[in-house]
Amino acid sequence: MQVINRVAIDGTITPPDPNELGWKETVRMNPGQDVILALRPVVMTLPWKLGDSIRPLEPSVPLGDQFMDANGTMVTNTLQDYGWEYVWHCHLLSHEENDMMRPMVFEVAPTAPDGLTATPSAATVTLAWVDHATLPAATMYTVERATDAAFTANVTTIPINNAAATGYVDTPLPSGTYYYRVRAEDAPAYSPWWPTTLPLMPPVAATVP
Repeated sequence: MQVINRVAIDGTITPPDPNELGWKETVRMNPGQDVILALRPVVMTLPWKLGDSIRPLEPSVPLGDQFMDANGTMVTNTLQDYGWEYVWHCHLLSHEENDMMRPMVFEVAPTAPDGLTATPSAATVTLAWVDHATLPAATMYTVERATDAAFTANVTTIPINNAAATGYVDTPLPSGTYYYRVRAEDAPAYSPWWPTTLPLMPPVAATVP
């Protein structure tokens, strides 16, 4: 993280001290001040999976009941996916009781699918890819089709609202050359595009025996 500035209760803005410039792992918290930070989160490489944090919007209210949020609006209590959730806290009890114990959510994109293949036939291209089924899990996929490798010409975006999808049949298509790519998505983010593959479309038959 990096200290941008501090804002006191009276609104006074204080820049960071010289020894605080640059990226740090630890930040000093002064009484009576808010500290404004820039964050540079990095996805950890771990030998195990981290699950999403799925819990009610308001844990003290039964699911389906309504409660008043911080804006004074009545909200129905439902399950919410908070991604990778961590606790920012202080070990002094009086500090914890004064809002120095808050959730921090790191919204991570799902793992990109790979192994994209495209099998052409008359007026049809059958796509298939490998879903790694890792957490955070994808909730949908997006396929893009274009007539150039840079995906700038005749781009068509095809949303696939199926978390378990491992393929798609693109039809009908006129004869031509097409490029495809696919990515996995969840509520907060999406994976990189899987590298494109090039199927060569045969001419569409005038008649089908």
